[in-house]
Amino acid sequence: MRFPLYFCLLFLLPISLFAQQPDSLRALLTTPLPDSTRAKVLNDLAGAIHYYAAEETLALTAEAIEISQRSGFLLEEIRAYYHELQARYILDQMSAAIEAGQKGLKKAQALGDQRWQYRLLNSLHHTFEEIKDYDKTLSALNQMQIIAQALEDPRLISDTKVFLGNFYIKQNRKDLARPPLEEAIFELKAQNDTLGMANIYSLLFLAVEDGQDRKKLILKATSLAEKSPKLFDKISIFHVYGNYLLREENNYPAAIEQYRKSFELAYRLGEPMYSTQTCYGLGTSFLALGQPDSAWKYYQIAFNIPDNLAPLTWKKEMMLDWSNHHKANGRLDSAYHYLQKALTVSDSLQSQKQREELTDAKARYDLAQKDAKILSSQLELANQVNIRQRLVGGGAILLGMLFGGFQWVSLRQRRKAKAIALALEREKVAAQQLRELDELKGQFFTNVSHELRTPLTLIISPLEESLKALKQVGLRAKLTTALRNSQRLLGLTNEILDLAKLEAGKLSLQWSYFSLEKQLRVICAAFQSEAEAKNLDFQLQIDLPHQKEIYSAQKQFTTILTNLLANAVKFTPADGKITVSAKHNHQSFQIMIADSGPGIPEEDLPRIFDRFYQSKYTARNLGGTGIGLSLSQQLAHLLRGELTAVSSPQQGSTFTLTLPLQPSPAGAPHQPSESESESPAVETSYKTLPPPTPSWSPVGPLPRLLIVEDNPDMASYLQEQFQQEYECFMARNGQEALELLEETPVDLITSDVMMPTMDGFELRRRINEEARLHDIPFLLLTARALEKDKLRGFQLGVDDYVTKPFSLPELRARMQCLLKNKQHRESEWGDVPPEQDASLVTKASEYIDQRMEDTSWGIEDLARDLGYSQRHLARVIGPLTGLSPVQLVLEIRLQRAYQLLSQGQYAGVNEVRFAVGIESASYFSRKFKARFGISPTALMARSNSH
Repeated sequence: MRFPLYFCLLFLLPISLFAQQPDSLRALLTTPLPDSTRAKVLNDLAGAIHYYAAEETLALTAEAIEISQRSGFLLEEIRAYYHELQARYILDQMSAAIEAGQKGLKKAQALGDQRWQYRLLNSLHHTFEEIKDYDKTLSALNQMQIIAQALEDPRLISDTKVFLGNFYIKQNRKDLARPPLEEAIFELKAQNDTLGMANIYSLLFLAVEDGQDRKKLILKATSLAEKSPKLFDKISIFHVYGNYLLREENNYPAAIEQYRKSFELAYRLGEPMYSTQTCYGLGTSFLALGQPDSAWKYYQIAFNIPDNLAPLTWKKEMMLDWSNHHKANGRLDSAYHYLQKALTVSDSLQSQKQREELTDAKARYDLAQKDAKILSSQLELANQVNIRQRLVGGGAILLGMLFGGFQWVSLRQRRKAKAIALALEREKVAAQQLRELDELKGQFFTNVSHELRTPLTLIISPLEESLKALKQVGLRAKLTTALRNSQRLLGLTNEILDLAKLEAGKLSLQWSYFSLEKQLRVICAAFQSEAEAKNLDFQLQIDLPHQKEIYSAQKQFTTILTNLLANAVKFTPADGKITVSAKHNHQSFQIMIADSGPGIPEEDLPRIFDRFYQSKYTARNLGGTGIGLSLSQQLAHLLRGELTAVSSPQQGSTFTLTLPLQPSPAGAPHQPSESESESPAVETSYKTLPPPTPSWSPVGPLPRLLIVEDNPDMASYLQEQFQQEYECFMARNGQEALELLEETPVDLITSDVMMPTMDGFELRRRINEEARLHDIPFLLLTARALEKDKLRGFQLGVDDYVTKPFSLPELRARMQCLLKNKQHRESEWGDVPPEQDASLVTKASEYIDQRMEDTSWGIEDLARDLGYSQRHLARVIGPLTGLSPVQLVLEIRLQRAYQLLSQGQYAGVNEVRFAVGIESASYFSRKFKARFGISPTALMARSNSH
């Protein structure tokens, strides 16, 4: 008999119309009942007992079918076929189970009841899978998907995706398993189904190959399962996690912990199958730890479970392991005894497999025979029709042919018309869905933009008012920086809003006369200081009649040119050239913006005006939203003009805006240029970054800090914050930093990642190649918060990684800690010639990471693992890291704690403390705050709030 878990769960669907216990239902059947009530009671009883009384269930469903067919109770007939399918599945009568399911499915289709169609297809798909008819399994799953979507039932939609993913996992088609399972996760998140998500994460764990991804998935599954009150589903998840810890990480104590949780639940709920599997895992783990007595305790429990209630495969494996254990310890008689028992179980397994294969083959044969019988009946009927037709006279045949031809032509025309109508209807539905999706997307953009604009307004307006009244120069500079960047963010928000309005066709244009030359000069002036900061040759060439006025929409015209100039300044390297030229003829005028930047690759040029598109060659270092060029081209079309681009790699780019000279309506208004309007409260262009000229003396008392940052405001802010503690030197990219380091020794480096010319990762790599620079503490300060970026940074050897927006006290504490380590290294080890084996630090870190949770593991163990004495290890580790071995172990534990707290994977600080192997809560909190400038509790609260 087969009792797969997924099929048992299937029977828990809430389909019973009565809640009585089986005994009360049996008693009710002994009393006179109307046919309709009797059929319902028969089905309720069948649904309650089919799992443990399958033979009785068949008798009940037979009577229910007979009553329902006689009285026309179609719904009860469907229910009876459904319960018959379940009972025959339990009895291994697969062909009869499929026949009952298909009969019920036809009745449900006739009734138009899609939920019953779904339930029957669900049972049929498991049955087809059991007899290895995978084509029909997949067909049933696809029909279930269609029905679930039609019902718009989120639960059925997610369940079907889980069934589909599970099917592909069993077929070892893991690439096909992941998409439906990942989609189901989103469905269940919306339903707040914690346990359902846990089960899917455990399935995804089976569907992925990458070790890091697998660990994250099984940790998520276990964490969610811990929170669920449903005990049954926890058994499987804890067991799978135990297998992972045992087989892939060789972490035997942790595996034992998970197996024990699974075993206790399985034992409490009376699940012999899981009890056997978990006993095998526990025994294997204890054997690996050299604790055979504990292993034997669990092996004995498994051996005593009856064979018909537990998988024989696990028993065979346990007997083989136990035999090998006795053999390894010289107990050959015991080894031979358990080997013989394993061979006996193996024979039973082979016989069971042959019986199952025979049963499956018979079921497939029965299905094929039934299909053949149906086909034979259809052929026989067709032959009889042909015989009768041949007996008809020639005239009747001719008349029939003429009539048939007419009918065929008519039918063909009707079918064609119906097909066309159906295709049109589908196109209408598809178009309507696209319109609705587009409206939703546009509404989303609009809502987000408005939500951003309100708080930005409440930031900008008070800043402007404060600046008007404020006299203190230093504070004015800070507020000016805040206001300028708030206005920049408002500009990006306005672009998103304009994009949404464009899509909805609701962007209004204010047409008017304005001076083209004046407007060009105003726009270019806004970028003058930023161009000077990069030492760009910025030229404006105007070939227009004096005071030439054009009729257009001034606001949108300004937006286009601002986006084009912003890109030109961003992508043009230092000492490059930007030329803005304007000319006209009798029909149109052209504005061209040419730069000497890196140019656009040929394969990217056709797509630069696509929304959100960014070239892979520039997006990594220079960022951006991918909105500006798309918005600019759409605005150009709205102004009845055209925006084009010409570019070649390493040859720069030229963007040309062509707008028609068009007559204006009578009385059209004149608009002043922006220079004639009220001036903004602050200048909106970037401040010029000061050149990196040293302001320090070699005998100066302050440590030297190199700040590598391409954003002028951020660079100025960092310099202002740290100039009292450090002598600050500035570089706008990695190349400038290397040039400065050639002449200027520094004690500490902070660097952005995304910068033109050379990014922060490449800078670190180049520093690694220079022996005299390699030991300078290096901190990455960046907006790139992805785990893969952090991992790449640490793999390159950075000392710390801080993401923007950052806490200034935390950043200051991290910098002080790095500097203190450097000073300690120089004072402690400066005169000692160390063994320069950098790989030793990597090996030490790996050993510490592997034994992270073991509080008893210490420096003596580390030295032994590395093959050093404790004293020699200290002499080698110190010059390489500036830390003693004790400090190195603590540093790695604290770094891991910071990572775990930031990720929010644990429920409390104490769990993280134990996970990194620190016993004392006060010691952990004190050392953590000293290292990072923030307490563990505060960091966890901040991470959870995000």
